[in-house]
Amino acid sequence: MENLSASKLFGLALFASLSYLPSQVQGQAAPVALLNTIYNSSFALTPEQISAANLSDDLVFRVNTVINADRSGLANGGPREDDFYTLPAIHNSSQLKPGEVLKIQKAADTYPFAIAPGTTLSRILYTSETPNGTVIPASAYVLWPFASRQFASATNGSFAPVILWTHGTSGFFADAAPSAYRSLQYGDMMPFWLAQAGYTVVAPDYAGLGVGQSWDGSEIPHQYFFGPSGARDAIFSLQAARTAFKGRLDGKFAVMGHSEGGGVAWSTAEYVGQLQKQAGSLAKELSDTIKGYVGTVALAPVTKAWEVGTFATIMAGMNVGSIFPDFSLDQWFTPAAIARIDLIREIQGSAAVAQQLFLNSPASDFLQPGWYNGSYHARAFEELGNAGRKDFAGPLMVVQGTRDVFISHDITSASVEATCQISPDNHLTYVVVDGYGHTPLVGATRLTYIQWLEDRFSGKDAQGGCSQVDLEGVEGSAQAGNSFPQWTSGLEHSYLNVGSV
Repeated sequence: MENLSASKLFGLALFASLSYLPSQVQGQAAPVALLNTIYNSSFALTPEQISAANLSDDLVFRVNTVINADRSGLANGGPREDDFYTLPAIHNSSQLKPGEVLKIQKAADTYPFAIAPGTTLSRILYTSETPNGTVIPASAYVLWPFASRQFASATNGSFAPVILWTHGTSGFFADAAPSAYRSLQYGDMMPFWLAQAGYTVVAPDYAGLGVGQSWDGSEIPHQYFFGPSGARDAIFSLQAARTAFKGRLDGKFAVMGHSEGGGVAWSTAEYVGQLQKQAGSLAKELSDTIKGYVGTVALAPVTKAWEVGTFATIMAGMNVGSIFPDFSLDQWFTPAAIARIDLIREIQGSAAVAQQLFLNSPASDFLQPGWYNGSYHARAFEELGNAGRKDFAGPLMVVQGTRDVFISHDITSASVEATCQISPDNHLTYVVVDGYGHTPLVGATRLTYIQWLEDRFSGKDAQGGCSQVDLEGVEGSAQAGNSFPQWTSGLEHSYLNVGSV
């Protein structure tokens, strides 16, 4: 075959046999169908959008390609086309409290999803709460194992032990909800590994993802990297799941997350610790939800938002005004950055789109000189929103690779050390994975955190104080996968998103 350019490969259609069907009767051949690798989206930036954001032809091609790939990875057309994400009519939404169930999909049709065999997918809409006390709708999914892991110390007999899973960066708008991804964002990795180990996985999308607007039509901002927001989404999704699936979940639960979600998991441990010490009405209402807490695992966690990189600073800063109302974008960002922020809002671009828009130019093109010290907002965001350097509900395991190009090993180590100085008697285990990067460490340390979780659910006490465990991989071990899962199905699941929005 002649060499084809990347652009030509995007439209290439191949013949392929569908997967082997073990239930075939003798003599019946497996069905054969055309494997369609053409994107299920026809998105293209308009000339007006290209001009306003000052995009080169190459950047236009890359943004269009990424968006079409993103939208092709959505089940049922994503939140803008999937009726599940439509809010039910509420006579008086002001009377709602956080943690209430709005809608239940007890067993989602798994045909549009790439779901591991033996698992069942449920989805819920529920109410969460912003740190300023505003009740907002949100979405989550629940992944059920074929057979639940049983622990002698279970609080509810044979009910399923729960892992509250907090996901890494997917995006900033409704379409970025992992519950809308065909593969639930992580492919055959984390949520499925946990379910296959016998845990029920409760996974919030985070506010603003999945459900993009509240009942009054106002936008729900995703407060990216702001830990207290994600922590509330997590705890209230658990409370709602216990109501939605009453009698099916054990009272014991652990929290686990990666990257952005690693920071959210750590922040959730801090939030649980706060609730355990409070005597207010909310703490009392959540007492039954949090009393079964057994610990947290934070994989490659974000603990200093502004150190992750320019694109992350811009994406987190994009919604700082929803936290501090006196903030305006021009305090931090150049006109070029604001033009691209306007564009990504208009096209509802994912994290991959943001990387294309903001990672291919120097930071000086987008950040105002002295932006960090130019106002109080950056330091206030750090103090309130960053995980670490606060008391927490232990035990806590933090896992970090030494070759992580997104989350610096040095920064995580400093956050761990500062946290241990604040809570020297609390249990924090710091696992350092030599030679591993941001996502490879998730697979490399699988047995380590699975055993740690088993010990916590089994009722084994974790020793107090801080400790460090150093792990080294086998020389020559793979650092990243060299293939990707290809989702296929019939034409009835080919959703065509036309236009610029």
